[in-house]
Amino acid sequence: MKNFLLIKKSMLLLFEVSAILLSWYLAFFLRFNFDIPPESLSFLKKYSLIILFIQIVTLLFFGALNRSFKFFGLQDLLKIIYSAILSTLFIISLFFAIKVQYQIPRSVLILYPILLTFVLGGFFSLSRLFFEFKSNRFYKNDSKPVIIVGEDRLCVSLAKELYQQKTWKVIAIFTESKSLHGDLVAGAKVFGNLSKIFEIVKLYNIKDIIIALPNSSRDKRREILHIAAQLNLHTMTVPSIEDLMNGLTLANVRNIELEDLLGREPVNLDTKGLVKFVEKKVVLISGAGGSIGSEICNQIIKFNPKTLICLDISEFGLYSLEEKLSVKNLSIRIFYIVGDIKNSVRLDKLFKKYKPSIVFHAAAYKHVPLMEANNVSEAIINNVIGTYSLAQASKKANVSKFILISTDKAVNSTNVMGATKRLAEIICHSLNELKGTKFIVVRFGNVLGSSGSVIPKFRDQINAGGPLTVTHPDIVRFFMTIPEAAQLVLQSGLIGLGGETFILNMGEPIRILDLARDMIKLSGFDEKKIKIEFSGLRPGEKLYEELIFDSEKIKPTNHIMINRAFSPATYRLGKVRLNSLLKWAASSHKKGELLVKKELMSWAYLKK
Repeated sequence: MKNFLLIKKSMLLLFEVSAILLSWYLAFFLRFNFDIPPESLSFLKKYSLIILFIQIVTLLFFGALNRSFKFFGLQDLLKIIYSAILSTLFIISLFFAIKVQYQIPRSVLILYPILLTFVLGGFFSLSRLFFEFKSNRFYKNDSKPVIIVGEDRLCVSLAKELYQQKTWKVIAIFTESKSLHGDLVAGAKVFGNLSKIFEIVKLYNIKDIIIALPNSSRDKRREILHIAAQLNLHTMTVPSIEDLMNGLTLANVRNIELEDLLGREPVNLDTKGLVKFVEKKVVLISGAGGSIGSEICNQIIKFNPKTLICLDISEFGLYSLEEKLSVKNLSIRIFYIVGDIKNSVRLDKLFKKYKPSIVFHAAAYKHVPLMEANNVSEAIINNVIGTYSLAQASKKANVSKFILISTDKAVNSTNVMGATKRLAEIICHSLNELKGTKFIVVRFGNVLGSSGSVIPKFRDQINAGGPLTVTHPDIVRFFMTIPEAAQLVLQSGLIGLGGETFILNMGEPIRILDLARDMIKLSGFDEKKIKIEFSGLRPGEKLYEELIFDSEKIKPTNHIMINRAFSPATYRLGKVRLNSLLKWAASSHKKGELLVKKELMSWAYLKK
C-alpha cells in the first residue's frame, strides 16, 4: 500500500514538472507563432531548471504541490494562480539581479501563468469530475443533509471526507475563521454568524449537526448545544485524538456525550517516565473491578507491566474487567483475585506469592448517602481498617510505591464517607518513612459516569420519561472523565516521592442543574417533556466540595494538571495514636451510630 502511494505521488510530481515546462515552452511557441528564435530557445534550455525550481518552491509555499484531485476545489485553483504569478515575478527579479542579457517577452510573462493554471487546474478539475462520476456522486439522492460547526481546519478536513461518502451531504459550515467566510468547501458554503443556522435548517430540512470543537470552552459547546436543542437537531461530534491515532477518520462521527461538553484538554503524559515506572513491574490494583480501578488497569497495560494483579471483593466486577481485557490479546500476565482488603492473612499470602512493587489502592465504599445511615461502621472498617491492612501488607512486602485514591469529600468533610477517606489519607501519611514503601495520596473530585454517580442516574430517569431529580438548584461539583482521572493517577504515582498529597486540576465546578439540562438536550428532549424536580440535600451532602485544606501548602509540579499539597506534621500520627485510631475503628460496630459518627468526625479533624 505504501509503495503504491509512493508511486502515485511520484507520477503526480512528474506530471506537475512536465506541466510547468510545457507551459513555459507553449508560452514561447504562442508568442513566436510556433517558430521560436534560436536565442529564445537557447535561453529556455539554459535556464529551464532554475525556472522549474522556482515554480516548484512557490507551489510548495502555497500548498498546491502534489494535491489530491479528489478534494480539488476553488481554493486549490487560486493557489495555483497565486504561485504562477509569484514565480513569474520572482524570475523577472532574479534575472534582472544576475543581469541575464536575454529579455523575456512581456506576452510570455502574461501567457505563462494563464497556461499553467489551464494545464494544472484543468487536469485536476477533469480528474475530480471523473472521480465524481465514477463514484456516482452525481446520483446520490440518499445523502442526509448536515451542518458542521467548529474550528476552520477541522471543518474543512471533515467536509472533504464526508463529501466522498454517501451518508452525509454537508450543506453549510460555521466557523469563526474570517478567512474562510463566504468560501465554498466541498460544495458547502462557509458562514461565521451562528444565527444563520435557523434559516438554513428550515430551508434544507436539516435534522443533524456535527460539532468539531475539540479545544473549545465548555460554554461555547453548550451554546451550540442549546441552539441544536432549539432546532431539535441530532448532535454529533468527531472522534477524539486517541481514536484518530487508532485508525478512525474524521468521518467516523459519533453521538455527542456529556463528557464532550466538559471542554477539558487531553492529558499529556510523561510516556517515557511511565514506561520506566511500570514496565516489567508487578502492579496490584485494589478495587480493580470498579470505575476508577478498571480504568487504571486499562491505562497501565499500555506501559507493559510484567504482571497485573486485579484485586476486588466483587466477583461480578472482576468478571466484567476480565471480559474487557481478554479481547485485547495481551501478552501481560493478568490475575483476577477475589479478595477482601480487610483480610490481612489473605493479603500477606497474595503479596508473598506475586511480589508486587507498585500498589494502587482504589477499593472503597464511596456512596455518600448510603454510608450515612445503617452502614457507618462498615464504611469505617472498609475505608480505614482496609486501607491500613493493605498498606501494612505493602510495607511488609517492600512495595516501592503505594498510591491511595482519595476524594475531595475528604476535605472539611461533613459525611461518613468523606471522613473515612480522610482517615485513610492520614494513615498513609503516618506510615510514610524515609526508607521503605513510599505512600502517595491522590485527591480529586467526581468522575463522569462512575458507578453510583449522578450521570447514570440521570440517564435512567430520562429513559423512564423523567423527572430528573436534583437535590438543590445551587449544588455544584468538580468533574473529570474516568480516563483523565486514571491517567493523572498514574502520573502522580510516577512523580511522587512519598508523603505528599497530589491534587488533580479539576477546573471550575459545574452546577448539577446544568448537567441535568445538558443531558435532557443531548437526549433530544426539552424541559417541557422531561421535567426537573428538586428533592433537597441528602444526609451528609454539601452544596460544594473543596480540594484542599487551608492548612495545606500547595506547590506546582512539572505537570500542569497536578499540584502537590504538603500537610502539617501534626497530620501524621505516631504509633501510639495510630494504634488508638485502629483500635477505635475496629470496635466501631459495637457502638451506636450517632456516637460513632461524632467520634469519627473528631478523629477526621484530629481532635481525639
